[in-house]
Order: sequence, then C-alpha cells, then structure tokens
Amino acid sequence: MTLERRALPSAARFAFVRRCAARVGAGEWHEAMVLNLGSTGAYIAAAAIPAPGELVAFRFCLPGSTREIELGGPVAWVNRTQRHPIHSLPPGFGVSFRGLSEDVRLTLADVVASFPVQSAPTSSGR
Repeated sequence: MTLERRALPSAARFAFVRRCAARVGAGEWHEAMVLNLGSTGAYIAAAAIPAPGELVAFRFCLPGSTREIELGGPVAWVNRTQRHPIHSLPPGFGVSFRGLSEDVRLTLADVVASFPVQSAPTSSGR
C-alpha cells in the first residue's frame, strides 16, 4: 500500500542530515547536525546536550537555497551515548517545536512534504 504525503501522520520524522547552528536559551550558537526532521520536532546531534525541558533553537539553510530557517522549542528527550556505532543515533537531543510563526510553520510543512514517501521494510529484513 502506498501512502500519499497528506496521509502521513503529523508526527512522522524523516532522515534529514544537515549542518546547523544550535543554542540553549539565549546562549552562544554552536555547530550541530540535524539528523531527522518532521512537522512537530527534530533530532539534533550535538557535543553539548541540554537537559530535558530546556529551550533550544537551531537554524539551517533549506535544501537548494541560501534561505535560513530557525526552529525551536523544549528538549523532549536526550541521548547521551551512542549504543551502537552504526545502528543508533549519535549523542544529541529531540526537540518538540513550539511557538513557530505561521511563515516558518508553512515553510517547514513544504520541506516535510518534499520528502519522498518511504515504504516499510519487507518481512525478509532486506
């Protein structure tokens, strides 16, 4: 069964690997990486990991553009260690978006809608 983009759950996340700058509260901007992105949140790999509930912001350039987008919200969860060198996320944190302007929300919706629909893995594990 093929899902249409509009039928995807709003909490769906997609692999989205992009350099970004991230900061906690009103602190300094630091290099980080966005590893997945969805309409309600993202996962950020970073050297400094904030505590759950802390407010973070991150910004990156949109694919194929020099336009930068800034997103943010509270840290929803943290991952302090990488359990497997290949099959797990590197240290970082999940962000639950809050307070996005209508323009940013619509831009984010366009970015998420541009992701190809991925089919589920087969039962053979391949």
